[in-house]
Amino acid sequence: MKKIIAAVCVGLIPAVAFPAAALQPLSSYNGGNASGDDSQMPIDFCAQGKLLIFTGNCVLPEGSAFKDSISRKACGDVQSVLIAGLGVLYPQAKVYSYDDLDAEGIYLKLSAPSVRGFFMIGEGNVKGGMFLGEREEVVYPSNEACEPGLDVFGGFTSHSKYSPDVPAPAELRRKMLARMEFIADGARSPSGSWPGLCKPRLSLVYPTRTFAGRMKEDAKKLLAALMEKKREQALGALESICGACDQYVKAGYPLAKLCPPNSDVCALKRITPGSEKLVMDNYCLVLHPEYAPQSR
Repeated sequence: MKKIIAAVCVGLIPAVAFPAAALQPLSSYNGGNASGDDSQMPIDFCAQGKLLIFTGNCVLPEGSAFKDSISRKACGDVQSVLIAGLGVLYPQAKVYSYDDLDAEGIYLKLSAPSVRGFFMIGEGNVKGGMFLGEREEVVYPSNEACEPGLDVFGGFTSHSKYSPDVPAPAELRRKMLARMEFIADGARSPSGSWPGLCKPRLSLVYPTRTFAGRMKEDAKKLLAALMEKKREQALGALESICGACDQYVKAGYPLAKLCPPNSDVCALKRITPGSEKLVMDNYCLVLHPEYAPQSR
């Protein structure tokens, strides 16, 4: 079995011990969820876990009427874009890419603990399935493969919006311009589809067939949508950080990098292009105090 570990955990905090009390007032920050309801929690891009990429068949049968819907190059491009982008979005998580699993192997990977998101890349069918190998098998949406609290699903296969219960309607099966959609929390998804069963915070799906020449750009659009959500998370965290700057500076804590006189981020009360890397590299401490080295 071929497995690629595409991104590894990135340490953001210098290996220096600080008083545990330095984060105490902020340890209750909930990422912007005022209600405290876990079902409404936003995506936590600082969390540890796994993001899984599954690539299926990328070569259509000779003479196929839909030969422009998928190609090896398109599959490779989407895989590369996702590996690079997810590593930036989730610095504490790992990205795994698989291209030779059977359906049972995929279901086993998906049902393992700590899966934050997954992606299907390849030839799809009208029932929301993805062909594996050389079209020997099809993997279909399965409720048993859905871990609770999934962040993201990327269905880079034809008709990935649909399912065996609700196949793509006839008018979407013909030759037409490819179209992708974003779905939030599985809302209004067809019964039995990946978004409908797993209810990720954000899904990218195709109601139509895919178009090989545009799939790379669609992958970038998914990453851009996730990055916008990450900026929102960081901005909410920044509000809490700036409210405790005196404490952080006095303790010499890493979050003091975001405080005066070290940075003007708190004075501006916004994330600028010049400060974005500084904020993104450090804000996770307010969400996960456990990432900080503890005094002995």
